[in-house]
Amino acid sequence: KRLMVKVAATGDLTEVLVFDVPSLKPVVTVKIPSKRLDGAVVDGKGNLFVDARDKNAIFRVDMKSLQVTAEWKIDGCEVPSGIAMDVANQRLFVGCRGKGEVKPILAVVNAESGATVFKHEIGRQNGAVIYDAESKRVFTSNGYDALLVIFEQTSPDAYKVVEALG
Repeated sequence: KRLMVKVAATGDLTEVLVFDVPSLKPVVTVKIPSKRLDGAVVDGKGNLFVDARDKNAIFRVDMKSLQVTAEWKIDGCEVPSGIAMDVANQRLFVGCRGKGEVKPILAVVNAESGATVFKHEIGRQNGAVIYDAESKRVFTSNGYDALLVIFEQTSPDAYKVVEALG
């Protein structure tokens, strides 16, 4: 078991300290090429996924080798902020805040290939994304518009808006 703590952004990198659990002895420092890391999720297969606001991308970190093994640009996404995961179907749900002419969206990304498989507009200033595996629902909370958008997962690559509350 390991604990990862994001500690500092220097230049174009963020240092993430990795500690052994339960001893809390430092194991290594992983350097991720982003100044603005945000949320993180794990897949249960030894990978950590973290979204990077300044890169409009997701980084995959192999927790065994403690190396960045992939950087995937998120199609149509500006300023990714919230992230959640459907572990069973290997799908990442990323809330993108948008910027300029690019509207805020929920992007669904295949966690094995990095392909963006679904996009849909959500409210502005996304703060979090939650996936409920039992109900197959994705929730995005969007602060600026005080809007909660709820999606139903009909297949790993298909989603429909159930409700937008706000």
